[in-house]
Amino acid sequence: MLSQNHLGRIPRADFTGEREYIGAKKCARRTKPLRPRTILRRVAISVLTAITVLIVVFLTYTSAYSWAIPRAEAALAGSDDALVFYPSGKVQCETYAAQLLAIAQRGTDVFLVRTPLNFAFLDIDAADRVIDSGAYHYLHWCVGEHSLGGTMATVYAGLRPDDYTEVVIEGDNHTQFGDYGTQDGGGTMIVSAEDQQEQTAGAVAKFMQAA
Repeated sequence: MLSQNHLGRIPRADFTGEREYIGAKKCARRTKPLRPRTILRRVAISVLTAITVLIVVFLTYTSAYSWAIPRAEAALAGSDDALVFYPSGKVQCETYAAQLLAIAQRGTDVFLVRTPLNFAFLDIDAADRVIDSGAYHYLHWCVGEHSLGGTMATVYAGLRPDDYTEVVIEGDNHTQFGDYGTQDGGGTMIVSAEDQQEQTAGAVAKFMQAA
C-alpha cells in the first residue's frame, strides 16, 4: 500500500487556465457583432421614439394659443338672415365675389353654390345642401340668382310656393351684376359696375330687413 510519503507530494490539478479560457470564451460571445436585422430594429425603435416625443411636444405647444375675445365672437356670429346665390350659366362663380361681398357687408350672410360644369340646371336643388345641412340656424333664408341661375332658382322657389316670395331687382347692365367682362346682349352700361352692385346690395338689404 502506497502512502503519501512514498508517492511524494502529488501536484494539484491547476484549472486556472481552463477557467480563464472559459471566461474568455464567454467574453467573446458577449462582444459578438450584432446582426444587421437587430441593428435596424434598434434604429427603428429609436427613430419612432424620437418622432413620438416630437409629436407630443408639438401638440402640447400648439394647444396653447390665444382665444378670441367677445368682439371677435360677435363678428363670427353673423346675422339672422342668409342668401344662397345661384351663378349664371357658363360663368365662373367667383365672378360674383364683389357683388356678394357688398351684400354681406350690409348684414346678410351669403352662400355661393357651385354647380356642375357651371350650369345651375344640373343642380337645381343646390340650395338644399346649405339650408338643410343642419350646420346653420338662420331665421330667414333667401335664394338669389343671376341670368340662367335665376331661372333655376325660380324653379327651386316655385316648388316651395308657401316659403318664398319673388322680388326682381332691375339692373342697368346684365354683365355688371358680376365681374366677367362684356357679353353679347348684356345691355348698355349706364352706371359703373361698382355703383350698380352697391344699388343691388342695398335692394337686397332692404328686402331682407322686411322679411
